[in-house]
Amino acid sequence: MTRRITTLSQRVARRLALAAFIAVLLQSIWAVWSYRSPDEHSEMEEDAVEWVLDALGARLQTDGTVDHFYPERYNFASIRYAVLDPAGNRLDGTLAVEPEVARQASRIHEMFLVDARPGGNRWIGARRTFQPDRQPRVIVAEVVFRRGVQPLNILVAEVVESALFPTFPVIVLMYVVGVFAIRGSLLGLKRAAREARALDPRRRGRRLSEEGLPAEVLSLVRAVNDGIAALEHQLAEQQAFAGEVAHELRTPLAILRLEVDRLDGPVAARLREDVAALSRRIDQLLASARAGALRLEGGERADLAEIAADVVGRYAPIAMARKVRLALEGEGPVAVMGDATAIGAALLNIVENAARVTPPGGTVRVQVGPGPEVAVLDEGPGIDPAVREQLFEPYRRGDARGPGTGLGLFIVRRTMEAHGGAVALHNRPGGGARAVLRFRAALAAGKQP
Repeated sequence: MTRRITTLSQRVARRLALAAFIAVLLQSIWAVWSYRSPDEHSEMEEDAVEWVLDALGARLQTDGTVDHFYPERYNFASIRYAVLDPAGNRLDGTLAVEPEVARQASRIHEMFLVDARPGGNRWIGARRTFQPDRQPRVIVAEVVFRRGVQPLNILVAEVVESALFPTFPVIVLMYVVGVFAIRGSLLGLKRAAREARALDPRRRGRRLSEEGLPAEVLSLVRAVNDGIAALEHQLAEQQAFAGEVAHELRTPLAILRLEVDRLDGPVAARLREDVAALSRRIDQLLASARAGALRLEGGERADLAEIAADVVGRYAPIAMARKVRLALEGEGPVAVMGDATAIGAALLNIVENAARVTPPGGTVRVQVGPGPEVAVLDEGPGIDPAVREQLFEPYRRGDARGPGTGLGLFIVRRTMEAHGGAVALHNRPGGGARAVLRFRAALAAGKQP
């Protein structure tokens, strides 16, 4: 089950609304508690009498009778009522109204009389009303409250009116305003998150923007920027160290190769193979360090046709020794944006891999174009789609038993990424694989990239 992730603005707004709700709850409890005082309790009883008069008036018919009024439903008091005409005659109800009360009630709109008793206060409420035929009627209700029994409906109505109605809009307003206010405050953090997602370890020197951030977030962004700077510095030191070590080993290795070439016999042949493999690994370590440190200024131009011809010419003797033929296809220069030396090293790795998997008697074709790309076609067993992407990781090889360091395709990808291009591997329909290096085409003279 996937856990739903809420935003920071939603969390803060909900907590603000929860705080407001708790405040309303406490206010409601206080309102209920306050009705324990005599004054508040008397006011609540008067409200209850008024509520009874409202119920009677709502059910009063044109003939002066009350329809569907059930006093027994009011468990907090004993209720009787009477409906009087202007002369004081009773039209409905069982309550005997004193003449003086009837006279007073007929002259004013509403009146309340209370008789305090130990067992429960007795209230007389009267209200003058007019029927549709303009005939006045007087509704008189006697409400004798039961001791210790609260009129809960009146109490709830009072709490809703005094606590919930005034504060509920405030709760909603706090939530809405909280969401929008916090979202506005977090715009800088969202921008920093987008910048963090766009960070590329191959493009150094980029940092998260600190503009417009609150102090709490600014400290986090600065810590992230410090961490990025430290990682870049450490990576640069590692690359420089690997390149320096590889460079320093090339001279003694060249001397060792000359000494081994003077020897004869099967042992000398094995030594020459070992020295050649070690030399190749050092060359690839140096190429990897250079590819990681490669920075294009934007104005470098290279000719893919010229680079491909140079790579094929240099590797042809090695391929012939393996009884593999190299073929160069394509006409005319193909100008691309990039460093010719780095592109040549990447293409050499592709050609070497293709020659290694092509059986004796087969052909490796190097095709330049159409467009700013160069492709290398081999006649090997092809590429397992399950491990295709893994081949670009360092020290990963398609055949762990075969020769090679596992750095070739890793160097190729790093070189292509530094050029803003791409490398792709495909299986050919008739067998074998096709590796494609795609570059950015060089702009015409006088145009800026």
